[in-house]
Amino acid sequence: MLKNLYHFSNAGRRIVNPVFLAGLLSGFFGAAVLALDSGTPTPAQVGTEVPLSISGVSSSDPKAKIGDRLTFQADLNPVSGQAGQIINLKPADEKTKLEEDGWYLVQGTLNQNGLLRFIASPLRTGKAVLPSLSILDEEGRVIGKTKPFSLTVEGPEVQANEKPDFMDVVDLRLPLRYWIYLALLLVAFGILVRILYLRYKRRPVRTKPAPVREPAPEPDHILALRKIDELYVRHPFSPANLKVVSFGLSEIIKEFFSKRFKVDALESTTDEMINLLRREALSGEQLRAIQLLFLELDQFKFTKIEDYPSFTEETHSHLKVKATLIIQKWALGPTPGEGGSP
Repeated sequence: MLKNLYHFSNAGRRIVNPVFLAGLLSGFFGAAVLALDSGTPTPAQVGTEVPLSISGVSSSDPKAKIGDRLTFQADLNPVSGQAGQIINLKPADEKTKLEEDGWYLVQGTLNQNGLLRFIASPLRTGKAVLPSLSILDEEGRVIGKTKPFSLTVEGPEVQANEKPDFMDVVDLRLPLRYWIYLALLLVAFGILVRILYLRYKRRPVRTKPAPVREPAPEPDHILALRKIDELYVRHPFSPANLKVVSFGLSEIIKEFFSKRFKVDALESTTDEMINLLRREALSGEQLRAIQLLFLELDQFKFTKIEDYPSFTEETHSHLKVKATLIIQKWALGPTPGEGGSP
């Protein structure tokens, strides 16, 4: 009996060992393939629909005014975990045109620590539905899509009994003596013009002075760098001055881009400015450096002093270094629209 059991255990061991080794190798290679494909969206991620919500609105039946700039947000963790990447949006159905459906979408946004934020405005009153939007990463790959979002859009309130405020009609009839006075005034004016014309004809001819050459205009990058130096001289490091410096750097860089690339960056938001610069053939890496600097400036511009993230005097000086490097990058050479890039 014990001899038969011994033979059975030896045979079982010879069968189990190859099976265990094969399972171990397949698990190892499966983990390697999964690690290689972790940067590529899977079909499950591409088909994942993330729900939308309006920032600051928790109602089940949200309402808005026509033309309002609504900030939508969605959780990107189910479809992408790469924070800081540039995100683009487009209708999931290629035949859909947002303008015809009554929506204006502001393009360009970021994955802000797993949170997607973008701005859209309703263009029609009544029940409006924002269709499903495909979520694309900075390389143009679809990583997911949003669920349709519906809300009620209201128009301007006009009362039924309200009447337009017209001006009263005034009857202008002048007596005859005023017409005589007007005719005499016109005759006197004609005589005065004649006298001035004759004096002008008899004036001595003067030689024209030599034209004065105007000094060459100062280059845009030199002007921007000097403004940055003056800003830091007027506002040395302190918690209160950090907000002023952040606003000043933002305006100086936007003014420089407006002159350098001939775009309206000064009156644009950060996302709108990035879209304008993207049309000038700037690379994704260049756009990311600009956008990261403006996101850091926005932390100090739109946050209370007591809620600032941790900062030191080195943070104050690093903002100047980053702004200077961005301006110097496009200081020389033609603009992308003139046949080259710096």
